[in-house]
This record gives sequence, structure tokens and C-alpha cells, in this order.
Amino acid sequence: MKATRQDMTRGRRAARRLAVSASLILGLALAGCGDSNPLNPDPTPTPTPAPSKANVTMNLASVHIDVGTLPGYAFALITNLHLIEGAGVAATIDYIRLDVFLPDNTLLERTQISSGQITGGNALAASGVRDFASLALGFNSDIVTGRYVIVSVATTDSHGNAQVSSSGQLIFG
Repeated sequence: MKATRQDMTRGRRAARRLAVSASLILGLALAGCGDSNPLNPDPTPTPTPAPSKANVTMNLASVHIDVGTLPGYAFALITNLHLIEGAGVAATIDYIRLDVFLPDNTLLERTQISSGQITGGNALAASGVRDFASLALGFNSDIVTGRYVIVSVATTDSHGNAQVSSSGQLIFG
């Protein structure tokens, strides 16, 4: 069958429509690209959300036991305590506690320094650091091989979230 002039005209029109449609689709697709396209203005960056709670960590250094150093106690654990708030939320120190345990994990004795007894106040600034040099935590339990102590620091942040950071077991040897 031979193509008529009318068929060829229809074919050219269809080809033009297809080319125009492809150009329009390509133009719309490219409108989404680029830095200053009015059809797609730069989106507003999403702000980083503020931290919801404090993240307090602690380190102990130069830990040793003294005899008769602290009035009212037979022994004192002496340490340099280093507190770090790493999330950017201020906190208050509720207590610094010393727990003495038997080798079978039974709590034998607990002593603590309350917030009102903390030298220099109990504030820990957002992203702040507090150092307690030669901090003395008293106890009366005998130093027996296998017993151990754990030092804990409890804080409450400015949003009301409570946290307890603890050392590992410091074993009497």
C-alpha cells in the first residue's frame, strides 16, 4: 500500500507533536534543576533540633585510698573527678556517691556528697566541664581484697531529665 500525501502530513504532525511534547517534558524536568530557578526556589534548610537532654560523662584519675583523711570516716577514696556535659544542655549535680560492695555484689555501705555540699556549687553548664581535684569520698568499711567501690554522679538537666553516670568497679586488691 502506498502512502498518500495526507498520510505523510499526518505523520509529520504526529512527529512534531511528539517533539513538542518531549521538549515540554524535558523543559519541565530541567526546571527542577539549577540554583536560581523561580519554579524551584532554594528550600529553607531544616534547622538542627536543639538537644532534648544532657549527656554527662565522668572520668576518675589518680584514685587512691587514704586512712584518717576525712573526719568521721576511717577511709577516704581520693580522686580527681572530671565531669563533661556533651549535648549542650545545662545540668545540676544532685549528688556524688560512693558505694562499697562485697565480692558477691551485695551493697555494704553508701556515702555521698549532696548537691548543697559540692564545693563551687552544683551547676554544670551546657557543653561545660567541672573538675573536682582531690575529691574525698569517705567510708568506714574495711578494705578487704575482692571488695570494690563504684563512684556515681547523679544530674538533672534543665529539661528535668535525670541521669546517673558511674565509674566501673574499683576493686580492692
